[in-house]
Amino acid sequence: MIRPPSSHVPPPGNQPMFQSQSANKLSQQMQGLNLGPSSPQHPGMSNYTSHPDNQQMVPGPPPLNNQQFSSPHHKSQISTNVTYSTQPKATYPYLNNNPPGNVGIQQNMNNNRYSPSNTFPGQVTMSSPMSPQAQKGNQSHITNPVQAYSANPTSINSPNYSNGISNGHDDSKQPWNAGLQSYQSPHPLPNHSMPQSSSSHQGQVQYLYGAQNRNLQSQQNASASPLMNTGPPVQHYVSPNSDVTQSPVYSVMNNQSLPPVQPGYQYPSQPPNMPFPPNMSSPPTSPVSFSPGPQQYHGMPPNQPSPQYPSMTPQSPSNYPYGASNQSQQQPPKVDLDQMPNTVQVRQEDKNLRSGYYSTDVKGQCPPLVTTNFIVQDRGMCGPRFIRSTVYCLPNNPDVLKQTAIPFAITVSPLAAINDGEREPPACLYREQGPLRCKRCKAYVCSFMTFMEGGRCFQCAFCKVVTEVPQDYFCFLDGLGERTDKYHRPELCLGSYEFPATKEYCRKDELPNPPAYIFMIEVSNATFRNGLVPLFCENLKNILQCLQNDKKNDTSKLRVGFVTYNNVLHFYNLKKNLTQPHIMVLSDVHNAFVPLLDGFLVTLSEAEALVDCLMEHIPRLFINEPATEIILGPVIQVGLEALKNANCSGKLLVFHSTIPNADAPGKLPHREGQKLLGTDKQKIALSPQNDFYSKLAQDCVAAGCAVDLFCFPSAYVDVASISPLCKHTGGQMYKYTYFQSHIDGDRFLEDLERNITTTTAFDAVLRIRTSAGISPVFYYGNFYMSNATDIELSALDCHKAITVEFAYDDKLPENETVFIQAALLYTTCTGERRIRVHNLAIATSVNMSDMFRCCELDTIINFFAKQALKQLLDHSPQQLKNNIINRTVKILTCYRKHCATSSVSGQLILPDTLKLLPLYINCVLKSDALAGGPDMSLDDRSFAMLAVNSMDVKSTAVYFYPNLIPLHEIDPDAESVPSLVRCSIEKLHDNGVYLLENGIYMFLWIGQAVSPKWLQDVFGVQSTNLVDKQKTSLPELNTPLSKKIRQIIEDIEEGRQWYMRLTVMVQGDKLEVVFRQFLVEDRGVDGSPSYVDFLCHLHREISKNL
Repeated sequence: MIRPPSSHVPPPGNQPMFQSQSANKLSQQMQGLNLGPSSPQHPGMSNYTSHPDNQQMVPGPPPLNNQQFSSPHHKSQISTNVTYSTQPKATYPYLNNNPPGNVGIQQNMNNNRYSPSNTFPGQVTMSSPMSPQAQKGNQSHITNPVQAYSANPTSINSPNYSNGISNGHDDSKQPWNAGLQSYQSPHPLPNHSMPQSSSSHQGQVQYLYGAQNRNLQSQQNASASPLMNTGPPVQHYVSPNSDVTQSPVYSVMNNQSLPPVQPGYQYPSQPPNMPFPPNMSSPPTSPVSFSPGPQQYHGMPPNQPSPQYPSMTPQSPSNYPYGASNQSQQQPPKVDLDQMPNTVQVRQEDKNLRSGYYSTDVKGQCPPLVTTNFIVQDRGMCGPRFIRSTVYCLPNNPDVLKQTAIPFAITVSPLAAINDGEREPPACLYREQGPLRCKRCKAYVCSFMTFMEGGRCFQCAFCKVVTEVPQDYFCFLDGLGERTDKYHRPELCLGSYEFPATKEYCRKDELPNPPAYIFMIEVSNATFRNGLVPLFCENLKNILQCLQNDKKNDTSKLRVGFVTYNNVLHFYNLKKNLTQPHIMVLSDVHNAFVPLLDGFLVTLSEAEALVDCLMEHIPRLFINEPATEIILGPVIQVGLEALKNANCSGKLLVFHSTIPNADAPGKLPHREGQKLLGTDKQKIALSPQNDFYSKLAQDCVAAGCAVDLFCFPSAYVDVASISPLCKHTGGQMYKYTYFQSHIDGDRFLEDLERNITTTTAFDAVLRIRTSAGISPVFYYGNFYMSNATDIELSALDCHKAITVEFAYDDKLPENETVFIQAALLYTTCTGERRIRVHNLAIATSVNMSDMFRCCELDTIINFFAKQALKQLLDHSPQQLKNNIINRTVKILTCYRKHCATSSVSGQLILPDTLKLLPLYINCVLKSDALAGGPDMSLDDRSFAMLAVNSMDVKSTAVYFYPNLIPLHEIDPDAESVPSLVRCSIEKLHDNGVYLLENGIYMFLWIGQAVSPKWLQDVFGVQSTNLVDKQKTSLPELNTPLSKKIRQIIEDIEEGRQWYMRLTVMVQGDKLEVVFRQFLVEDRGVDGSPSYVDFLCHLHREISKNL
């Protein structure tokens, strides 16, 4: 249970609602009392107060002392958003997570991470006054950007914020201007010799790594350059008439601290006479500035190897992914990694500011990040767990969206898992006529509909057509035009709910039967040699008991069946009147069929004894089976035929280890495609050899049959050719390379248990409806579409998501709201037919800056990754990378031209919501799914592509940027987990232990100098040489530290789709090369660029377009 901050919990008691006309009065009272929780704020921000005549934000008075400077130690107050409701106070049972005593006024400071430019009806935003504080003391260490946002900032001179790299100067000698920052005033101050400097737009962050750009120096009219450490301190001021909030430009000396982070980020480029790439192994010897200049540069240069690992040699420039660099150039000083925007800082800030309750009743607000723990309060729009959009404020003009190059898409997870403290979407009242829908567009009734004429009809929010309300659904309207039963019907007050479906929504107009599970096990020499068959038979009884004891669903009518196969098929009759199972062998695999109808699919309760008997006999029957030729196509065909005969949907759980090489339908010859990876012909190796399994998958979708493949290969099995069985049916693939039951057995059994016990929707159809002006154009994910509108999935669970891209049909009117409805028709595991509906409203604006302010980066990356996977089979690798980079450059260039106000050409300016876009794009380009490593097999590459294509936003966020946890900092007595560290080798210490996981892989890296006491408490040994690296789990020791770490690993595993194998390694092991591939901020083993190199490359490309 999440414990929200006290400022987020509504006060107890039943207090009356505030009236909307009291908003301005209360706003002024709170402004005078300085109410609102204390929270860190950027230094140098202007003060704002609420004007008594309107709800606009107006500048407050300037500070009294114009010589004051902001300090990163200053703690200020952030805006307190007060929401006033004009609805009458009512008691209604369908508002999720509504705490007792909810009142009309709440402090929802976590609901507006990026406040919209316009004030929404019923909401007043006020800010408490803030005065900048003087910064004390000089600074000799390079500041970590996390400090600028820290609620309890530490001293800048603390070694915790040092990058550990000498800058080539005597740090004990402080320059006269060390630690001074540029102060930003809401009003210009008179009698200053420095001219006004233009800065960035609100919501952008600027940084200069290296020194100030020469263009900036020419604008400052100073007697001496700031790079010479002489002359008066430079101050920058902004215009009071500007309609945007300005932020100062900072210069960073080689021996001077970096000022705190500002909203937006800037990076310098390289002067024409300065060599590139930067030298990563030598300290700076002289201050340098970066300027794009006229230099011609046609590719990303390779990074230099880290000094800790001299064996890591750079790749030849001719083979560099983004082109060759000039080797004759010398290396300028290294750029400090701590000056770059980083994921750890951004995620931690969001957790600090937005944990707690999140209400969905405000259009245009960005939700908390997927890595933040929050509780959703459904107030008419669905929560972000079900639908996330790339943008939450759209431009009215489609040309503006095209100009920005930002995609407009949503990622839908209809069955997403909810958090503790939240409720599942409630079921609406059953109607014999079915759910109430619009007579034209067939949209389901929702909270966006407008009832009129006393409640006799309603106007559809999607197509604007008026539909008459049936007599059994009629209800009078109150004085505000709302139905009096609004809060007693989930579909009228919530954003997510379910309708019971009638026969018209079922196949053949008949209510469905409960689904069935068919277990299909390969019995061959390979599966007995690796121990799969004995392990499966010994543990299936316990797994089926977990399914039978499901407390949430009644599984008494759920049926199971069993098939074993090698080069022939074996069926088992489990009819309840038999004393032992009967086996039937089908050798004609070219015309496969199910030889028995009665007794093949049985319920768990009536055949429990027979199933136990069968599991005891299977290992004895086939232990000496010499078969090496294996079939697969006929196995799927008979499973499909069995579900058709039973008139039900279901799953085929296939346990397979060998490429289908027997003379039967679906035979796949071995092909050599490993050498094609990374070339223009790789699409041949990543595409299926034929369309047999694709057509078979389409037949499965038509019957509601999903296929889950558990692969145990010890050689090539051609995952690319058999994966359509999972991709088109909505199934899942599990891959255990070189499986050994004593090593990987626990992981396999955990995956199997999760598969059959996870809540699943069978025989599902998803349709996306939108309001007039936009329409869906492209769909991405693992599904099948027989027409242009319906997304068909034989099975769907909480881990799978579909991404939908939209396009404009016409220009949208001003102040128009865009509505999106996702409706999922499915069958539950108990055989009920339901319709789950999710509704979302997106605001619009005429300003491009509003769109950049309301971007959701994690969803954008999810879209880019899935779009790239779809294009991977049509484009060469280099062309695909260039397309992604060019679009990234276009996004940032558009912001630089049209939204940023800084006139300094040598700055890279990023919007605050997209400041991690370069980092994430580089991670996508380096990922296994899109690029793969030089040692990655063809099957592993195909598996990674299939896995990413079905991921939701939360899964892709951790997949592309893994979590890195310093386990040596764990306090056994503390409830919290240590803060994550950045995925860079520079952040690893010899005396540390780190856990890295990305949802598929998990590594435990142990430094050579780790404390012997730590090893004794966790591994039971006192030396790294004695650590058993063959184990895939930690030993269960009775020590507080061991229990704490094992609990952390268990908590991580519970939230992932696949149960991850723990790989233990010690610093210097051969496996460390694999581990370093997941340190995504560093240069890859294959020569892929580091984060800093890629950022410089983007800066150069953007500068060419300015």
